[in-house]
Amino acid sequence: MIGVHADLQLAYPISIKGVLPYTSYENGTGHAYLEGRAFFDVRNVRKIDVGIDLNRKRVVSIDAGFGDDVVFRAMRQIGKPHPSGGRDTADCGSNGD
Repeated sequence: MIGVHADLQLAYPISIKGVLPYTSYENGTGHAYLEGRAFFDVRNVRKIDVGIDLNRKRVVSIDAGFGDDVVFRAMRQIGKPHPSGGRDTADCGSNGD
C-alpha cells in the first residue's frame, strides 16, 4: 500500500462488532495489495491501526486486533479479497523490501 498507517491509542478499552476493511499482500497479483472486508466481534480494544491509501484518498484497512488483552469473540471474512491499490509488481520480497 502506498500510504500511511496511523496507530490510534484509545483512552479506555472499547468493543467493536461490525464489518471492517482489511488489506493483505500476495506476490504475483500485479496489484499493490488485496482489499477485503471481515466481520469482527472483539472486546477490550485499546489500539486501532488505520491503513490509508494516499493515492486513492481513502481508508483501506482498520485493524483492532492489537494487544494481549484483546478478546476475539468472532471473526469471519466476507467474500474473497480483490486486487486493489493500482498496478504494481507486487514482488517486494524479491526486491529486498
